Amino acid sequence: MNNPNIINPTVYIELKEKIIDDKIILYADIPESSVVHRYKNKIFIRNDKSDIDVTNNNKIVSDLYHSKDTTYTENKIYPYLKINDLRKDLIQKVKKLAKLNNEQNDWAELDDKQFLKRTSLYRQDFVTGEQGVTLAGILFFALMNKLHQLFLLLNLI
Repeated sequence: MNNPNIINPTVYIELKEKIIDDKIILYADIPESSVVHRYKNKIFIRNDKSDIDVTNNNKIVSDLYHSKDTTYTENKIYPYLKINDLRKDLIQKVKKLAKLNNEQNDWAELDDKQFLKRTSLYRQDFVTGEQGVTLAGILFFALMNKLHQLFLLLNLI
């Protein structure tokens, strides 16, 4: 699930083992995501027990993106906050920890912007064309003074 050519954006999924009838069964809990994921560059929706390819249905894809954007506030883009306003040391630490946790993880090889895009912490709104760091990216990696400014702007302090 760490290969962007298969699942994009990538998602971390941990396989778990369960023994049933003396057989090892591997399973994974797949949480609902705040972003639209592509599988082999196609977009699917789940309908009961089937997966439907909606890649070429502009209305359904648009509605899907819209529902994700309005449901998850961490997707809000702050275009005036730049990557230079983020803590590079924390970004590097996350990349290293991901590599230690999974040797196949390639985040360490990405530059900061590629890493943020891969993890959906830097996005482009395809309706407005606006692009930038998301609220989630800011909460994870913003320099303290930028975080303070955002909290003031949002009337959180």
